[in-house]
Amino acid sequence: MLKSIRTMAINVAGRGVAAAMHRRMPTLDGVRLVDYWTVGGVGPRTVEFLAAQITARRPRRILECGPGTSTIAMARCAAALGLPTTITSLEHDAGWAEIMRRRLDASGLLDRVRIVVSELAPLEGAEFGWYTDGAEAGRDGPFDLMFIDGPPATDGRAHRAPALPRMWNSLADGALIVLDDGRRAGERECVRAWRERFGGLLEGELVSVEKGLWALEKRPAPVTDADVVVAPWVTRHAATR
Repeated sequence: MLKSIRTMAINVAGRGVAAAMHRRMPTLDGVRLVDYWTVGGVGPRTVEFLAAQITARRPRRILECGPGTSTIAMARCAAALGLPTTITSLEHDAGWAEIMRRRLDASGLLDRVRIVVSELAPLEGAEFGWYTDGAEAGRDGPFDLMFIDGPPATDGRAHRAPALPRMWNSLADGALIVLDDGRRAGERECVRAWRERFGGLLEGELVSVEKGLWALEKRPAPVTDADVVVAPWVTRHAATR
């Protein structure tokens, strides 16, 4: 209950801060992608970056960790482009999830977004927890874009490190993975651990946008001889030559 009250208070405070700051609202073809800003949420340049990626890549499915302003912006961008894009968003706070559903409903975007409310629980053999229903959300894939802005990570540690190991098989080859708060020590450690684990299957860099965005791409696994299945008639034909 207290957590829900806190999230609603942050939401209301965000409206006041946004109005006071008169921050610009990114648009796409005349459509405003954001109605107002929330405290601690993504900023205008991050919204513009995500909109540019959706415009260029035209993803059919998006996976998000931590819904918020980014959810509204991505869904509205896809709608403005006439894309059938859907978003699956993992959220640990039921109160915040309800606020987001109301915002999406008021914007006519609720049918594009499925918010999966899932508590955070420790993973066996891992330092940090992850969404207990992550695998269930992954069944909405394969995803062409993943935006990681959760779970909360404010102590400089790599709380978001489980994101790729847990969701990797739900991402399509060529999928773009965007990690917010990229300049923080914890997020840098996430990327270091991911590169160590996935090697050449993960390419990308830190983009100098607001708090920093890691833009990484999942590369296809190389084809080996063991992966090649030769049809019997091809083998017979080769033997007669």
